[in-house]
Amino acid sequence: MATPRDRPPSQRRELIRVCVVDDEAEIRACIQETLELSGDFICVGSYCSGEEALKEIPPLVPELVLLDIRMPGMSGVECARRLKQLLPALVVVFVSAYADPQTMLETLQTGADAFVVKPLVIPQFLTTLRFVTGRHSAREMNAGSIQRDRVKLNNREAAVMEGLAAGLLYKEIADRLRVTVCVVHKLQHKVFLKLHVTNRTEAVQRWFGRV
Repeated sequence: MATPRDRPPSQRRELIRVCVVDDEAEIRACIQETLELSGDFICVGSYCSGEEALKEIPPLVPELVLLDIRMPGMSGVECARRLKQLLPALVVVFVSAYADPQTMLETLQTGADAFVVKPLVIPQFLTTLRFVTGRHSAREMNAGSIQRDRVKLNNREAAVMEGLAAGLLYKEIADRLRVTVCVVHKLQHKVFLKLHVTNRTEAVQRWFGRV
């Protein structure tokens, strides 16, 4: 099977640049290998702490960062918050074994785009990354029909979902609704509860009838 590097230039797509932050070396190596073999992503930085990541990632200007939550020293949540201040367009995906409601809420408040639970299920993991970075296929986007009658969202909640599906930043959604980013986070949290999901990717997929 041809790897991304083996494909002729006409078949290559620009790879999405990713940084990985996890205090476990084996996890970082596993994620890096998965990214390299995906055909869509390339790991441009691998870091064992939030402090190191905060220092090294901004000059690289990656499109995506994968963050563990609980690490010695700076937590992944705090690292994400600071990185988003420096790189507002950065897509943040938390990769963690901890999926309790309080942890989920903390990650949402950073403006995270998705939350993936360890141990990783590779196909689902890559689907999530492709979705939040806009690399989903037409089949993934068009599978299933809209099933909005299954869950009742009010007008502002539905507007938030439309913004998430369009890949808008939280600030862009807030500007569109003429509310604060904090209000957008609260609306998103209510949507997640109604849809019984834990991240924006699952929310969009469920809202549009794909799960």
